Amino acid sequence: MIKMILTSKDYLRAVLSKFELEKRGNYGSFFLNPSPAELLNLCLIIYDKGLSNADKATFANYFQPKHDTDLRKTIVDYISSDFKAINFFLIGKTKEPNLKNLELVAVLVDFNPRPLSKFLDEGRQQQQIRDEVFVKDEVFEIPSKEEGIITENLGKSKWRKILPYATFILGFIFIGYLFSTYTTKQCMQWQTDHYEPIDCQEVSKFETPIVALKEELLHFRQLYPKKEDPFIQNGQPIIWYSKKDNVVEFFNADGKHPINGKNLGPVNFYIMHKHGR
Repeated sequence: MIKMILTSKDYLRAVLSKFELEKRGNYGSFFLNPSPAELLNLCLIIYDKGLSNADKATFANYFQPKHDTDLRKTIVDYISSDFKAINFFLIGKTKEPNLKNLELVAVLVDFNPRPLSKFLDEGRQQQQIRDEVFVKDEVFEIPSKEEGIITENLGKSKWRKILPYATFILGFIFIGYLFSTYTTKQCMQWQTDHYEPIDCQEVSKFETPIVALKEELLHFRQLYPKKEDPFIQNGQPIIWYSKKDNVVEFFNADGKHPINGKNLGPVNFYIMHKHGR
């Protein structure tokens, strides 16, 4: 019988595969060029959207908040340059990150099942299912003494032929379960800080309009930069803003405000210094 027990290396490869998929997903702009500052911004966005208890434990293990400081403030005050280790891992400079960094990346790319312990548990469950299927290489009718050897050989021969196909099918189903998270929709809606692909007839809890899907806008999102974050790269703006009723909102690309439709402007030093976090 072929054993396919999952290991921590399988988890690493699976998280990286999900990272590659997410370059075309809702947070693609953070992953196409994953700078330490962008990754830290994404941590704050994901935290504000709500974390499971397991993900809160992952964040707490990474950011190490002090006893008298809440986790969000610790993220806000975190030095973005300390994200270089994760940055190096995602761009391929580091091949094997420590588990603390890998678990944080798993949350950022929304890989499931996570954390590693759950991934390994589900792998063991899949192996148990395979064991239960392949144990059926026995003959269920009690053969006569004369037929015994022939029937036994036929049974083993039958399952010897089926085994590779069954292994492939079960493996394919399991991989599909791990990676099939991206679904193409025909419409989209601005939800909190990004456009979310949805069905055109979907009933949403958000009150923003449902509009036709535009692939180029799936990477457009609201940012929450710090005062010291760079806003120009290679002589070109990388952060845009909208100001209405003295409220400034920042975005990662030029275009129109997703709700009021006004044109965005490139951030300057005054706007960044006055309205950055």
